[in-house]
Amino acid sequence: MLNYKDKVVKKIIEYVRTNYTYINQNDLQLGNIIYNYRCHLNAIQTVKEGKADEVYLCVTIENNYPIVHFINKKGDKFMDNTLGWTYENIDYYIIRKINSDEYKNITDILVQAQRTLTRLYTNWFTRWIFGIKLNNFV
Repeated sequence: MLNYKDKVVKKIIEYVRTNYTYINQNDLQLGNIIYNYRCHLNAIQTVKEGKADEVYLCVTIENNYPIVHFINKKGDKFMDNTLGWTYENIDYYIIRKINSDEYKNITDILVQAQRTLTRLYTNWFTRWIFGIKLNNFV
């Protein structure tokens, strides 16, 4: 039997799969593996170094768990410059492209995306009762 938090995670995954654009594995290529939990900063750094053209806000789903994440695009291929080769085991869903004038607010964009997805299926009371933080799931 699923507990409340598991049900919320399941609903967020359903929302992501229904509303965001899935990236086919053929449209992904190998990126760097930094594995430092700073995907938002890594993605911008990669563009600034000229190793990628664009930054994208997305949700990854791995082991039935959603995480707000940032990846890059170079040419017609996406790459994950935080999780590197592990992209092979992850589903990516694009939320939107990040414009270069938004780079200075990248942390705020990350936090707001996490909060938005969490608020879809929780409210202040359920978060309080079950000890859920606004960035608890994603």
